Amino acid sequence: MNKDQNLVQLWLIIKSIYELKCHLSAYGFWVFIRFIQLYGNQTSDKVSLEVLAQLIGVQHKKLRIVLDELEQNKLLVITYPYSGRLTRVRQIRVRMDDVTYKMYESILNGDDRGKDEIKRLKKMYPLFVLMQQLFKHAQTILITNKREDDKQTGLDFRSLLVLFTLLRYSNRFGIVLGCGTSKIGQTTGLQKQSIYQSLNKLMEMGVIQSRAEGNIRSPFIDFEAPIYSLNLSHAVFEDQKIFGNFYIIEYPEQHLFEVDKLVRVRKLIHELLSTGSDKTQLDSQIWEILKKQPKSLLSGTEQRQHNYPFCYYDVFNIAESASYVSGQTSLLKQIIHFLVRFDQLPEAFLKFLKYDELGQNKNQVAESYFKKSTGLLQSYLEQHCGQIFSDDNQLANQLRKSPRPLLQLFPSKNVLFGSRYLRLDHFLAETNTSLLSFVAENFLEDMGTTLTDDAVKTNTATEFVEPSRDGIERYFEDIILWELDLIALNQIYFYLRMSEAVQIAQYGRLRIQPDFRIIPRSQKQVRYSCIFERMGGLKTNHYYLGTLKISESDTNEKGVTFEYTKIDPTDEELKVFGLRF
Repeated sequence: MNKDQNLVQLWLIIKSIYELKCHLSAYGFWVFIRFIQLYGNQTSDKVSLEVLAQLIGVQHKKLRIVLDELEQNKLLVITYPYSGRLTRVRQIRVRMDDVTYKMYESILNGDDRGKDEIKRLKKMYPLFVLMQQLFKHAQTILITNKREDDKQTGLDFRSLLVLFTLLRYSNRFGIVLGCGTSKIGQTTGLQKQSIYQSLNKLMEMGVIQSRAEGNIRSPFIDFEAPIYSLNLSHAVFEDQKIFGNFYIIEYPEQHLFEVDKLVRVRKLIHELLSTGSDKTQLDSQIWEILKKQPKSLLSGTEQRQHNYPFCYYDVFNIAESASYVSGQTSLLKQIIHFLVRFDQLPEAFLKFLKYDELGQNKNQVAESYFKKSTGLLQSYLEQHCGQIFSDDNQLANQLRKSPRPLLQLFPSKNVLFGSRYLRLDHFLAETNTSLLSFVAENFLEDMGTTLTDDAVKTNTATEFVEPSRDGIERYFEDIILWELDLIALNQIYFYLRMSEAVQIAQYGRLRIQPDFRIIPRSQKQVRYSCIFERMGGLKTNHYYLGTLKISESDTNEKGVTFEYTKIDPTDEELKVFGLRF
């Protein structure tokens, strides 16, 4: 198969699967792919079922059933044009309308229209070149009852279908968002058990290098699918492998990540309120507690208390800024102020947002504090934070030179680009008349009270003041922006320092603007943060380890040291860093 044939056949497969309205079996997907590889837009003529089965790599009895499935779903056209001894010989071709056929020919012939279509496809699928390489491997895989793997790649047809789907939904860094079991099933025909087996196989092979799993139980985000990170330099991609720099930040042991830190602040607010503290004084009360008790609920784990800061960069400011000591410039001070304000919203509104469930998980594992729910939310927010600073060179330079909360300056349209997962959209969409009537209908009736808008407004027992639409949007935006700023200061800032130092050592200056993402981590990975920087022209991956250390002087003043070195990690060390299973 030449390059042009491979390209146009892959285009036809992607187009057909994308437009598919029905549910195919896994065998249906596989036979359809193999038939296109064998015949493209041509007709299989005078080929017996047995011979076709050998060419496709499936038992002929199974092939008969699958061909019928593909015909019923209008993917193949099967006719019997002959008579006499050839009366049972089929003619089979891919069903194509005139537009599809003409585009197929345009791509095959390499004319301008075809080139534009391929450009569009490559823009839609950033890892299209890896999809092409994987597509070639399909020719060597046979389907047997023994689930034998291809000797060249180690893949079977099921794991190849799953990997093909992950590549379709991946960004250029190999990060896959929004591709859960349901979506994989729709595009592969596999049942859940087979999907899990295939995913485990890809993880064991090292094709999937990490995964953040769980179900986000957040008041703000509605997101359930695991986040995968693909190993773009795996041998399965052969000469199309993509390399880059991996920057690994090592934190003090039992480092607590940003989402859980906000959960700890929220718990502290509730503890103070339960003791009858004055709501108007909560900001200063919490701040004084955290200043006097560094080993507070914000630090370490519930079982082992550690003296680790809420924001690592804040520690640098202690010696540099007198105003920090009074709390005026601290990111923590600002977050406390916001959470206190948010916590005082109407109870019914917070109930709808599931605010009481923030940081909770029905399937808690007693030995693991870093729950699946907060782990997935952490990785989800890290992806957005990475994209913001990777796409905006000016913003990245500002953070590198003058670290401080920067995202509060940005309008929501530039920051909350993942809004399709925000509960706010669903919330406002359902508020046809007013927010007040929505809350009354959904929550006050549950308490045995039926109230109208006017009744709620005049009933002091409800203590409900209707927030404005703009006000609600701002609450959502603020808490997400604080999380993103905290992630930027705790992780991206230190990555930018390492990346700058590496480039200066190599080129004498900062030559290339960063193009990176934070690698999603498992729920147990609470010590290392790994950032993948995609770099062209590399022939192998490069790894850099930066270590954060906290020290205290005789005056109990905390300080942070941060040093990095280039490393050549073993497979076992990659597992420790969260880059292998």
